[in-house]
Amino acid sequence: LQFLYFIGAKMNRSEELTGATIDCMNRGLTDNALWCTEILNGMSAEVAASVSEFTGTQGFDDEMEENEELQDLEDEVLVLMQAKEYLRAAHTLKQQKATITTYRARFLYFYSKWLDGEQNLQQSLLNKSVLLSEAKPCNPHSDELYNQLSHLHAKGKVDGYMLYLFGLILLDRGHKEDAMGVLIRAVVHRPLLWSAWQAIASVGGNAVMIDVKRVFPASHWVLDLFEAHLLLKNYGDNVLSKYQALHISYPNASPVICSLAAAAYDKGDSQLARNYYEYVLEKDPYRIKDIDVYSNTLYMHSEVETLSLLAHKVMQNQPYRPETQCILGNLYSLQKENEKAVSYFIRALQLNHKYHNAWTFLGHEYSPYQGGIGNVKGCVFAYNRALELDPRDFRAWLGLAQTYYSEFDLPIHARYYAERSVNIRPHDKRLHEIANMIKTKADSWSRPSAVIYTPTSASMSDRSG
Repeated sequence: LQFLYFIGAKMNRSEELTGATIDCMNRGLTDNALWCTEILNGMSAEVAASVSEFTGTQGFDDEMEENEELQDLEDEVLVLMQAKEYLRAAHTLKQQKATITTYRARFLYFYSKWLDGEQNLQQSLLNKSVLLSEAKPCNPHSDELYNQLSHLHAKGKVDGYMLYLFGLILLDRGHKEDAMGVLIRAVVHRPLLWSAWQAIASVGGNAVMIDVKRVFPASHWVLDLFEAHLLLKNYGDNVLSKYQALHISYPNASPVICSLAAAAYDKGDSQLARNYYEYVLEKDPYRIKDIDVYSNTLYMHSEVETLSLLAHKVMQNQPYRPETQCILGNLYSLQKENEKAVSYFIRALQLNHKYHNAWTFLGHEYSPYQGGIGNVKGCVFAYNRALELDPRDFRAWLGLAQTYYSEFDLPIHARYYAERSVNIRPHDKRLHEIANMIKTKADSWSRPSAVIYTPTSASMSDRSG
């Protein structure tokens, strides 16, 4: 399938999303293609017909050179990737190295190698001792891909999709500042590369919007969706009203409605959040993405029966999704079966070790303060893993504060963690109460010479006090 247009051509949103969907499918970016189709099919007719003045600095499938023979090879590689035969896909392209002249072929080669590394890494984490070891998980092809893409990047031989992949590799290696610049360039080239927008939001706080607006045209409609997503990630004050406004333009788009539900939950309106999640499940009963957050609302209100029904349904439909394991973990935690809850959160992480919510919940289940099984060392380790993945997770900062206060009797360390939690959610009265209690005790102590550990500065044994 091809969807070609001239750079600078005006298109309506429907045409733009259709082109982006095809482009992503042609590169194995199925999550991004799914987002495009959900937005496309969920927007109002009036919004779908509105014209985009800016559609990116590269046209859809804007290739250096095209020929039918190479397209057939690329399609074969794409099928191999869909079958999860990633190394075979890369080898198929490598055999024809002399004929790889398109951006798509180059992306397929590098992306298949990256996915093979991620698959091998995830398989190694099926060993529980590896998952819970101090060594940070790393894609085994990271060094090779970094060197190759750095070389192409320096020569300017990368398109938006390759910039996105390069940004992921930089993030994996801890080069957040460099990754931010590369990812922003990726969305300038490909505005509907939502996965890149999500990666940008994961790196910085609200201030990242300033960097984006320096180079990305303010007229493009995707910026409204990104700004709302950024507010949600950073617990912004007006996030609920922002998503309510977007809901008018995208009344049936599940990603928007689920984010609206999450915003309502964050603002303390659990019933409104529940209503939105149930509306999504009514029209899309087999959806699993975002539904783990719905299970959190049920957990907070001790809705054992409803949570049990939800867990049974997702287990029947998609038993090997990390979200399913997390929902089951919530159920067993609510029933005070902490050992079973731990096993399901660990299973979730064995399926996706970057699932930061599962790390946070695992910390809760280990924490004696949270009514868990009393594994203090594991509790601190899990919270820190969560913060390595998402430094804006106030629950993990709070968990560390409570652990250092109640288990280690180190109130000055606890005060540091509590302040981090409060800084993320400054309007949360409960957090202020806990922080003030800890501060009162900390002020009665003289400052110790010990280091206050941040998520990336120490090993698990050091963090455990």
